[in-house]
Amino acid sequence: MSINDILPTAVQGLQRQANRVQQSAENIARTGTGLPSPTTRSEPTGAPPPSAVGSTLLAAQESGPTPPATEDGLVTDLVTLKQASTLYKANLAVVEVADELAQEAIDLARRD
Repeated sequence: MSINDILPTAVQGLQRQANRVQQSAENIARTGTGLPSPTTRSEPTGAPPPSAVGSTLLAAQESGPTPPATEDGLVTDLVTLKQASTLYKANLAVVEVADELAQEAIDLARRD
């Protein structure tokens, strides 16, 4: 496994969580207004298959589309916001570690 495998998986996870946050926020904003819920957005395609390390993190993110917000769905949307926030931070940590690994590799190459 290389950094080239890790980084695209983490970026894909960041994009998915950003989409989940946006959709849940729109649902929450429409709760109780009588406005129709936004349509479900499709996830970005064309991303590389998840690596062995990233597959567990991505599997946790595969919870499906957020249901439309109703008075009963408000709790679901709030939980989705919290989950998406936590998973976004986890993906961001993966990006930061990949950056550190790349920097270490560059430093090692310079020493030789």
